[in-house]
Amino acid sequence: MTAATAAVRSPRRSTLARLCRTPLRDLVRGQVTGRLDREALLAEASLPEPLPQLVRQVVRRTWLFRLEKVAVAEELIAHFLDGLDAGRSAQELAASFGDRIQAARLIGRGKRRNRPLAYRAAVRSVQAAGGLLGLVVLLYGFAALRFFLATPNPAHDYLPDINAAALAAPDEARAWPDYRAALLALEPSPKITTNRKPRPGEPGWELIEGYLDRNRDVLARLRAAAAKPVFGYAVGFQIAPEDRALWPGIDPDPQPPEDQHLFTILLPYLAEIRPLAFLVLDDARQAAAAGDAERALEDLVTVIGFGGHMRQTEFIINDLVGMAVFAAGLEGVKELLHDYPDLLSDAQLAALAHGISAFSGGGTLRISLAGERMGFADFLQRAYTDNGAGDGRLTWYGLRLMHLLGQESPDMMVAAVGPALSSLGASRAELMEKFDALLTKMYDDADQPLWKRGVPPVDREVARMKCSPLQSARYLPIVLLMPALSKPMVKAEVTTQLRDAALVVIALNLHKRRFGDWPSDLGELAPQFLPAVPPDRFDGQPLRYLVREGEPILYSVGTDRDDDGGRRPLGGSAMQWLPREDLDRAAVVPGQARRHVADGDWVLWPPRAVEPMEELGPGHDPYPIYGFNREPS
Repeated sequence: MTAATAAVRSPRRSTLARLCRTPLRDLVRGQVTGRLDREALLAEASLPEPLPQLVRQVVRRTWLFRLEKVAVAEELIAHFLDGLDAGRSAQELAASFGDRIQAARLIGRGKRRNRPLAYRAAVRSVQAAGGLLGLVVLLYGFAALRFFLATPNPAHDYLPDINAAALAAPDEARAWPDYRAALLALEPSPKITTNRKPRPGEPGWELIEGYLDRNRDVLARLRAAAAKPVFGYAVGFQIAPEDRALWPGIDPDPQPPEDQHLFTILLPYLAEIRPLAFLVLDDARQAAAAGDAERALEDLVTVIGFGGHMRQTEFIINDLVGMAVFAAGLEGVKELLHDYPDLLSDAQLAALAHGISAFSGGGTLRISLAGERMGFADFLQRAYTDNGAGDGRLTWYGLRLMHLLGQESPDMMVAAVGPALSSLGASRAELMEKFDALLTKMYDDADQPLWKRGVPPVDREVARMKCSPLQSARYLPIVLLMPALSKPMVKAEVTTQLRDAALVVIALNLHKRRFGDWPSDLGELAPQFLPAVPPDRFDGQPLRYLVREGEPILYSVGTDRDDDGGRRPLGGSAMQWLPREDLDRAAVVPGQARRHVADGDWVLWPPRAVEPMEELGPGHDPYPIYGFNREPS
């Protein structure tokens, strides 16, 4: 063999080239073998043409790993060398080899079958996963198409249902026009620089007294408004033209029709009623200080009327504002009876008691959930499709609506999960059924007196939904929009307690007038001055009562359920309700025993002593007492 021939048969490779043609397993052992170089094998074999080209074509079409291709090349070279040694020509061997593509396919299949079982299992798993992924992508694509093309079809307008009483009332029975006229006619509120509003006889009272005197016509109009049976404000998605002077800062343009669901209606009047109540209560204080019993009584009844008007629109927020105004009126009653015990006659006290008892129909106060139910039903019809039978699936617009009402995820993420939520989440009918079931549970729990209640079942269920990703996704509208109902329900019980206490205080005063002294026991008040002794809403026992230093003390055991003899807590409030489970848990947690539970009783009478006023000093801007800053029309 000549040197030139040797060079052709064994092409010299650089170290880098041999490194690139060395299997990883050899490199790990520290060997640079270059045994993946198929061209070197062919050169060393010195096969005559066309056999080297045939080997290259077959090896390339096997689609095997590099080491497997080297093994195939070695086998083919050995096969052709054996044929040449047997005296057959290269052309004859090439012609007898057969179809090269078919041979490559068969050789490759055989090699793959000889691969390790674990490898083949892994390959099958990847193939199966790929097939499953393809199926998922196909299904997701179908769901996405179905989701993004779906549109809601709102069929019922709930606004007339909400405004039924206001729209049905004749003009002379509607109080809102009088409220509006009074608000527009009020002067801007007087400003003070003390840490609280002054009372009659205190420095600064002359500012309030002058303000009241200048607004006598307004106060008369407010009394007339409170005496009317229907509040008469028709709520909506924009401010009525006749009301725009009251709230010029609110955009007069209506919201887009697709965004006009009940959770976005405007209730601007709610912010006006409590300041009006405080204004009228100050007029009652002025009247009492002047000995004007009739005006003081009218003012107290007016504030109670304000509270009743607020509750005529059946939303939780209306109930809460209405009961807060009613509670302020009750505190005003107790204050005047304490500071001016002889102001009202027996007949006036009896009339006041009847007005208090009749608030919102009498009986234990309850929160109405009718507005929340209508709001949820209205949201569903604007977020879900409608199959004509009250059922349907989530739409892209509905998911965006939920995103605007509480979701913090970016729009792209919202869009990505939308098809899955639409396909796997609860349907419109299922959501409405679930929501109604939760409301029923809340009503059932509210029918139990406060002292028999535990942790609200609806709070437990909604908390479980939020803790479960699957349940949160399935009932997403409920998780986002279900109001926190337990606190308003407790607020109703607390307000009932305040109402009962005011009635007991009136009865105590009537008893003293009749017999010259306070009763030794509340049982002496029934049935002459009181139908029955009301219960303590915290433990179900009769309200506690004692006479200390000639003054009656009426109290509830309060948060901690312990009778502390009418002692007010040193810190915190004793009127916060905690279920027994939470109360017991607070008592056994190491280092936290009773830390957040006020130690004392909820004293309902006498009213808490008013602390002396403190001047805020230089550098403090005066602040308006009531908040009426618009110029009178």
